[in-house]
Amino acid sequence: MDQDQYEFDRNCLEVAAERGLIVVFPNDNQLQLDLDTDEAWDEYVRRSNDMYRLSKNFICEMNVTVSASGLPHRHVTLTFKDRTFDDRERILMQAALGDDPLRVFLNTLRLEYGVYGPCRLFAVPTQEQNEKMLQADKDIDMIY
Repeated sequence: MDQDQYEFDRNCLEVAAERGLIVVFPNDNQLQLDLDTDEAWDEYVRRSNDMYRLSKNFICEMNVTVSASGLPHRHVTLTFKDRTFDDRERILMQAALGDDPLRVFLNTLRLEYGVYGPCRLFAVPTQEQNEKMLQADKDIDMIY
């Protein structure tokens, strides 16, 4: 398996630790999209504009980051003020906005099998997060 593949029901925290990454779980009011190409980005922009035009309730703050794989891979997090999502709604909305199809499938399997945190992204930790992880490792070593 390459870096982007792993067993869908494997503990995501272990996978992230092996890769030197962190797991980012969405808040109840967030959608997360994984867009792997410039074409996927363009499609997301088209679809989000359509959703906004068709539903004035589609008002959110957008945060775009480059994924751990580097450009053109992007992670988009949409944060809504007046709306929350359960995992099923989140998967459907993310799919409608153009989320990576394999990720949609894996998220659905994780939801169906009751895997913790079925929707999540892997990200490169910031310097501050790296320092916290190193301190946590030191704290754990001190306990043992």
